[in-house]
Amino acid sequence: MKAVYALRRSIVVGLLATVASFASPHVTQAASINVGVISPVTGPVALDGESFRQGAELAAKEVNDAGGVLGSQLTLIVEDGECKPNVSASAAEKLMVRDSVPVLVGAHCSPATAAVIPLAERQKVPFVTGISSAPSLTATRREWFFRLAPTEAMTANAAVPYYVDKLGLKSIEFLVLNDEWGRQAAEANSKLLEQKGVKVLSTDYFLPGESEFGATLTKIKAANPDAIFVASNTREAILVAKKIQELGMTQKRIGVGAWPTNTFIARAGDAGMGWTVISQYVATLDTPRNHKFVEEFKKAYKVVPDKYAVSGYDAIHVVADAIKRAGKPEAAKIRDALEKTNLEVVQGHVTFDANHQAYTNAVISENRNGTSNVLKVVPTKK
Repeated sequence: MKAVYALRRSIVVGLLATVASFASPHVTQAASINVGVISPVTGPVALDGESFRQGAELAAKEVNDAGGVLGSQLTLIVEDGECKPNVSASAAEKLMVRDSVPVLVGAHCSPATAAVIPLAERQKVPFVTGISSAPSLTATRREWFFRLAPTEAMTANAAVPYYVDKLGLKSIEFLVLNDEWGRQAAEANSKLLEQKGVKVLSTDYFLPGESEFGATLTKIKAANPDAIFVASNTREAILVAKKIQELGMTQKRIGVGAWPTNTFIARAGDAGMGWTVISQYVATLDTPRNHKFVEEFKKAYKVVPDKYAVSGYDAIHVVADAIKRAGKPEAAKIRDALEKTNLEVVQGHVTFDANHQAYTNAVISENRNGTSNVLKVVPTKK
């Protein structure tokens, strides 16, 4: 695919247009409007980061094929944040100071995004995340930070009644990634499940890059809950799903994170089937906008898009729309335009509340027959 796109610290993908000069902070030249993207290109979350990058790249190509923004081509300058707070913070500094980008998108994992927020606030550069979902990120208002993805608290509100009414849960155990996202996903869902009378037997945690889940899952199997709830990125999700199958566990399986993605489903195989999933997107959504997105993504990359891909895609379209309405590629004007966003994207309708949180849809789905099938679409704004 030819796209206006650049990638540092790794390989160059696509076509790099004229890079902005360093003459004026946060202002790019007419030939190119740069958007800084922080994404995990390497490390244990690289599979998910690659999908996000592809979605962002496709959106940039669509914008440029339609004439660009303000008469200029949109250029994505990508830095590898590795989903690590310190690395992502360093990447943000490079993009804002060295490249003078007028807007940032990233940084995928919630702890990495949390590390970038104060830097964006200090530099006065708007920062948009399409995927980070820890509720704490928008618990208070940040002048320069905006989030498209529903929080784990929002998706829990949408999904917990379904878990109780349709799955008939009486007890559950949690196995979650030990970071802000995983912990807050467990907290939000545990609280609501307990309010519905479901007994939470235990919560276990694992670290990014962990490979051995046998002991923890054997303990959970012995406790014999009605269900196991797992919050995980793709790499660890595959290992957990296969170990659950290997142990012959018969509990109902609920997942947040990587579970509806094409990469997980393809690599987990039969072990990835039978999971009930809560997410902001699955490719089987039956809407005209999603049908077009899936068709174009498959044409470009020969695979079905997932929630990471649509997150990058929608985030770039929201940013491009804001730049267009700002009238100039200047940070303060883009921030003001983002606050007035009123845009339909694949995941739903985007407007931002006082804390700059959007309210796109939550999707409950089930992995079966080699894909994630929609069970229910639930609005997250009440």
